[in-house]
Amino acid sequence: MIKTLIELVEIPVKREYTKNIGVNQEKAKVETVSNNGLEYTVILYNNNRVTVLWNIYDMEYSLRGSDKEEMLKIAFSLK
Repeated sequence: MIKTLIELVEIPVKREYTKNIGVNQEKAKVETVSNNGLEYTVILYNNNRVTVLWNIYDMEYSLRGSDKEEMLKIAFSLK
């Protein structure tokens, strides 16, 4: 079994917050996944890399790796 590296980054969000994400649609696909009232943005890059983004409790989270399903399990488990 091959283990893959998954990186989690959390950044405090202060005051009102808006973030725009620009993705080259020739190099990546963007999906939205909902779970327990939260919305997650999933970016699937052509090089098999994946980024999952979401905000909760005044924190912005991002997960980077290559296993979408494992990364969503981690994202859904953070409370």
